[in-house]
Amino acid sequence: MTPRVDRINRVFLILIGIVLVVIGVLALLQSGSVFGSARAKSPVVSDPTAHWYGANGTWFWPTAGAVMLVIAGLCVWWVSAQIRTQGSTRIELDRGHDGTVTASAAALADCVEADTIAQPGIARARAKLSSVGEITRLHLTLWVESPYDIADAVARVTNTVLPHLSYAFDGPTPRPLRTTIHVEAAEAPAARLR
Repeated sequence: MTPRVDRINRVFLILIGIVLVVIGVLALLQSGSVFGSARAKSPVVSDPTAHWYGANGTWFWPTAGAVMLVIAGLCVWWVSAQIRTQGSTRIELDRGHDGTVTASAAALADCVEADTIAQPGIARARAKLSSVGEITRLHLTLWVESPYDIADAVARVTNTVLPHLSYAFDGPTPRPLRTTIHVEAAEAPAARLR
């Protein structure tokens, strides 16, 4: 998820949270007779409002339905923005007179994971590759084994795994590689419970 999407999420969630809190507080205050006992006993929808809905139902309810469809569409767009992966799932390795060589980002990520796990001191790895324009992005998570020498693990990845991946992009037009490495401790579940 990009920082822009994160920012939009936070703004929307804060606004929705504020609106819901205000509605909840007003409902509690009304039911607690803060606005008067007559108001606390009044129905949620007053008679004049109910009559207005009845008199204008021919246009009001279709309009309300259309607004709800627009809101539902915005919700679907928002959810798809959360799960959408940025960039292409195919990465161009080489382009020449005979054609273009592309590879699956998932297959390259599997190769990076296998190469990373082969390094001493690294128990597990998870890689995600995507292509945005001419730039290839690699997000790599390492689980480092005891004695948790993080500097050594990152150095091994930087000096061995990344050059192997960069070699795949060494065509006539090499692709820039942007790498993010996240390191975690590969502890046994029992060790965490102690």
